[in-house]
Amino acid sequence: MTCQSPDMILPMQTKLSIKNKTNKLRDKPKYLLGKRGEAFALKYLQKNGFEILQTNFRGTGFEIDIIARKKRCLHFVEVKYRKSYTGSAWQFEQLNMDKKLGFIKRGAHAYLRQGQNKRLHEIHFKLFVINERGKIWEEQIA
Repeated sequence: MTCQSPDMILPMQTKLSIKNKTNKLRDKPKYLLGKRGEAFALKYLQKNGFEILQTNFRGTGFEIDIIARKKRCLHFVEVKYRKSYTGSAWQFEQLNMDKKLGFIKRGAHAYLRQGQNKRLHEIHFKLFVINERGKIWEEQIA
């Protein structure tokens, strides 16, 4: 019997998860910066009267950084941390939010199917971009 490489033995899904684990280890500083940005966003939302319902809501094919409520409005928030962001239109375009918005909407649909927020009037999709000084740019993305 000949030896097979791990690529021949492992199913495709397993190969992908192994690759993702190594990428996470390599991208740990980015992960920590992202968490720092989320902490800034949470503090900002709480200071401005939002009730934080959930953070890092995940499922198959989506992740929503923050789900918050203010009065009868539900906000699905994506947080981006950029060290030198200044709010220019060019920098905003570089965030490539079109594809990400689809993932956020998929997550919002999954969250709403849980049936916890039946008395809402509005749903908002927001993007917070935070730079290293803690300055926050807030954009309505849908």
